[in-house]
Amino acid sequence: VSQSRYAEGIIQCGSFEGGQTNGLVSLGWEPQYLLTKSASATNDWTIHDVQRGWSANDAANANVIRANLSDAEAANNSSGVQPTANGFTTSLGSPGQTYIYLAIRRPNKPPTSGTQVYNAIARTGTDAAATVTGVGFAPDFLIAKSRAAARSHLVQDRLRGVRAAIYIDLQIQESEVSTAVTSFGMDGVSIGTSSSINSTAFGEPYINHFFRRAAGFMDVVCYTGTGVARTVNHNLGAVPELMIYKCRSAGANWIVHAPVLGVNDVLQLNTTSSALDYALNNPTASTFYVSGSGSGLNDSSATYVAYLFATLAGISKVGSYTGNGSSQTINCGFATGARFILIKATSTTGDWYVWDSVRGIIAANDPHLSLNTIAAEVTTDDSVDPEASGFIVNQNTATNINVNGGQYIFFAIA
Repeated sequence: VSQSRYAEGIIQCGSFEGGQTNGLVSLGWEPQYLLTKSASATNDWTIHDVQRGWSANDAANANVIRANLSDAEAANNSSGVQPTANGFTTSLGSPGQTYIYLAIRRPNKPPTSGTQVYNAIARTGTDAAATVTGVGFAPDFLIAKSRAAARSHLVQDRLRGVRAAIYIDLQIQESEVSTAVTSFGMDGVSIGTSSSINSTAFGEPYINHFFRRAAGFMDVVCYTGTGVARTVNHNLGAVPELMIYKCRSAGANWIVHAPVLGVNDVLQLNTTSSALDYALNNPTASTFYVSGSGSGLNDSSATYVAYLFATLAGISKVGSYTGNGSSQTINCGFATGARFILIKATSTTGDWYVWDSVRGIIAANDPHLSLNTIAAEVTTDDSVDPEASGFIVNQNTATNINVNGGQYIFFAIA
């Protein structure tokens, strides 16, 4: 089947040979639903879907339904198929065995407002299993942080699957945590009792940043390293302008590539370092480039996740600015101001500061967190102010986000 022929399709049917080791069935897009059946041997009709836990992470945690049986879904079933950015991998069956499949594409409709792709929910921990709702959409990506306690920034996403936790301020590899996010729903997530997301130890207030994958705004890609420089497919539908990478299978720094800094400049999300030099190429609307072995982006057999963001008119803005030492407006092309702001100095060391309108972007002190630290939020400075077109940055020694002549990168969502 020609990938280009079906690049804009929604449903695709076809066949593949069994007995492959992670063999790729190319669809030209990432599926959210997959039905498979052996056509040459006695075998069940097996259904996977992302809503019930099908992921690119641990096939043993996927819940599958056998369409020809009256049984309940089978939990913890090693299914042998996993979604990728342009199809699915399979290790089903034996050589010479033919399988047929029906695949349905992941939603790819462009959003029309920022509230369709981002929301922040503030809540107090309960030490009991709970459901966080009111997001307004089916979230794909979550950053959770205690506002009062020195705890890590927890990252979980639908593509890697529930239980798969990584932490922004740490180099450690992905770990299985059964008490953080326990399921991704249509309007939020279910959570357990992990202190990263639901403790009462400090009477504890949390902030949860929810994001949805959408054309032109955000994509998530999981891939396996080859040790040889290459390109990796994505489904953003636009050129990525902010690319955040993390090795899942080993301890390593988070790597951030933003072409606005220069093709060979990267930052580290878990550190305060200024821009570092890497051998990279700029991304395209369908692929991004990863260097070879030793780069922390493509080591042989290592597994990675990439979070890709782009500027989408009226909804999101990736950009840069030069500090003026006082105050200045950062025009993002918004109509009602920014609800989420991320800023990092690139010409010198500095934190990855985060503000959001739920905790307060006002003409007074604004609470902020630093992604690269475990520190509780700071509430004693007025570094940003609201502005309809985007936001205002003020030079304040607490953050130094507008030092005269300083260079900065930012990401904002309306």
